[in-house]
Amino acid sequence: MSCRRIALRFVVALSLAAGMTGVVQSEAGAGAGAGTETGAEARTVACPPPGGGACYFSWIDKGGVSHRDNNPDTYYCYQAPETVAGSNHTNRRVYLYADRDCVGNAVKYVDPGLSWRDNSTVLWSYDFVGP
Repeated sequence: MSCRRIALRFVVALSLAAGMTGVVQSEAGAGAGAGTETGAEARTVACPPPGGGACYFSWIDKGGVSHRDNNPDTYYCYQAPETVAGSNHTNRRVYLYADRDCVGNAVKYVDPGLSWRDNSTVLWSYDFVGP
């Protein structure tokens, strides 16, 4: 087995372990304050992350491949095809969608510093604006 493949499996294992500590809530359980960001807040970089350090949003697709967006901008809708897990290392809530263009209501959200894993719900895009 190549070093690259071993490293990839290690990263996936760490992501899954981190995912067990986080909580993902459905949009129905978002409660008061969900979706109250203004347009000005939505056009900022989602950094620095909680506690400082690297700022990124990572996700794992159905095939187990890990992906990462460094220093994401809250203005954009990011495509994350066939996402089943991931972690939010930004300072903003990330909203996850079942379509490719962040339209409609978010299926889930992940607060700063948390991770999730849900093999039964395949997601396709994310942003920071929310419903």
